[in-house]
Amino acid sequence: MGTQVYRNDSPALERELRKTFTDREQLVRLPVTMTLSGKIGESLKLSVYDTPKNAVEVEADFILEAARNSENRSKNEADKAIRELAQKELSALSSTAYQLKHLDIQVDRSAFIPGKILRTLRQAAIEKLDEKRTEWKPLNPSAETGKKFLDETRAKFKSGVSTNGAPAASGISSAGGTTHPIISVLVRNPDQIAALEGLAIDRVIMDFDWGVKYDDSLQQIRELGFKAGMATLRIHKPGESHYLKNILRLAPDFALVRNLGALSILKESGIPLTGDYSLNAANSASYDWLLSQGLSTLHPSWDLNSTQLFDLLENINGTRLELTLHQYMPAFHSEYCAFARALTTGRRFPECGKICTKHRVEILDHKGERHFLQSDAECRNTLFVGKPQSALKLLPRLRSAGVNHFRLEMLTEDAETVRRKVLIYTQAIQGKITIEDAIREAGIQEKYGLSEGQLFNESTWQDRKK
Repeated sequence: MGTQVYRNDSPALERELRKTFTDREQLVRLPVTMTLSGKIGESLKLSVYDTPKNAVEVEADFILEAARNSENRSKNEADKAIRELAQKELSALSSTAYQLKHLDIQVDRSAFIPGKILRTLRQAAIEKLDEKRTEWKPLNPSAETGKKFLDETRAKFKSGVSTNGAPAASGISSAGGTTHPIISVLVRNPDQIAALEGLAIDRVIMDFDWGVKYDDSLQQIRELGFKAGMATLRIHKPGESHYLKNILRLAPDFALVRNLGALSILKESGIPLTGDYSLNAANSASYDWLLSQGLSTLHPSWDLNSTQLFDLLENINGTRLELTLHQYMPAFHSEYCAFARALTTGRRFPECGKICTKHRVEILDHKGERHFLQSDAECRNTLFVGKPQSALKLLPRLRSAGVNHFRLEMLTEDAETVRRKVLIYTQAIQGKITIEDAIREAGIQEKYGLSEGQLFNESTWQDRKK
């Protein structure tokens, strides 16, 4: 018939989604600490907590008595028998939201404890802990409470002390002042790396396409005298941890974190972490929390314009903020692969034959402007606006506000263009050329021109209810 049919149901996808709330193996369990205590002639008690605020205790309707054969057992035998029984009965939490992390036993070694009593105690304690965790706590919000919270957050940053106690990031003095600007360059192709040799930059971030190996590039960057970093994906889905395992395996000098899933996994790795704009930090409270999770620096959300950015800088420590001075802004990020659908008969890998690695695709919009299509390590597509945005005009004010971490992001440029662009920006940051000259020179290098972007959008929030 030649009629197009669109499928609106996927049994395979439904099965995968159903597993997330029916498969016990996929459930996240909260670690709990238990303390079993009691003396001969007294009641047996069990205390349980997941956090100090959620501590409960239950008492058995049972008086501890000495075991009949206690005199015939050694101290070690008695301790081992009680521990094995308690461990077996109290760790049986498979039907709950918890798992036993640590068990402390403070019971007379000569005591006799029936297994049934331990099961009853465990059930009562877990039920009480559930009630404790889910009990309603009046919020009582008020303007005074909000003001106090914001004042405390500002005070943390003004004190110059890291919110997480981590050492200050490179280029930041212990007193909160700056030394020299820290310049990072993000590359999306291994061929762009060699062009950076000898330039006045400090770090190189690798954000490569699917199937591109990082090993050789990591070594190449280090041999050039720069710190080598790896960027995570923008979105982390269940079952997609292999790219994070690659970061853990290669142990780069730092990682650029773009989603909270990656942050939760990498923060215990020992790899220094910096946060990207996709974490959407737009106020001092979100900055405080994200930095407390182990980030050394954090890029603000691109939802902010320059007015809002400098309002933010008045309330945080500017030495912990990184800003991209040159970037192709992502217009959208999608799992739909335009490469595969437009250039092949397949829909995704491996049907597509990795067509995205063989062609460069630009999309023409309704205004006649062209934009760059790029795939990532999970075959997702990002459409980058054809005109990159430059924040060079803000450089003097940023430096005055204490900002000294700057980033330059490349896209599809060849090595020669990469070198020219980076040289222009580094000379401007170092004061070797004027901002006006740098903007003019940078614009000449762009295929479709240069824009100022969202940072120079003067629209601000207005209360329409007044």
